[in-house]
Amino acid sequence: MRFNLKTAFIRSGASQRRAAVVCGIPENRLSEIVQGLTNPRPDEKARIAACLGVAMTEIDELFAIDTTILRSAMEVRSRR
Repeated sequence: MRFNLKTAFIRSGASQRRAAVVCGIPENRLSEIVQGLTNPRPDEKARIAACLGVAMTEIDELFAIDTTILRSAMEVRSRR
């Protein structure tokens, strides 16, 4: 999951559906990007960042995948 990206959507007040329309990215593709299931192309990164008002210097942080929860889930699972 890209929590920074999800948080940016929440802070902007725009739904992912609305952002998809404004950014010109199919809604299902944007959802997959936010979930971390697929990596955005450079042009998609730029469009999403622009739609959210995020500076180009912060793009890498915006699209970072947070593995903390994944690691925690894997630790719990390994204890079983």
